[in-house]
Amino acid sequence: MSHQALPRALWPWWRAGHARSPGGPHGGARFTTDKRKLTAWLAVLLGAGFIVIALVSYVVARDSIRGTIITNELPLTSNNVYLELQKDLLRPFVISSM
Repeated sequence: MSHQALPRALWPWWRAGHARSPGGPHGGARFTTDKRKLTAWLAVLLGAGFIVIALVSYVVARDSIRGTIITNELPLTSNNVYLELQKDLLRPFVISSM
């Protein structure tokens, strides 16, 4: 089926400003304006999407690292501090009892 056989209502929107369209060659100015608006909206949406995804990724990574530090690293650190203090405090008692 050729494009001339299609009724105007069935023409795709991207072909509306084409020189051979039923609207004639003067529909091109409206088409380029619509195309620029569409491009601008797509750019804004893509930019906003990237920013939102980056922020969500940052928050998830920060919470994950914070949880790992609290559950794994801090208990080890407190155990090491306790053992060092106990060793430093018990050494004089061991020496004095000899």
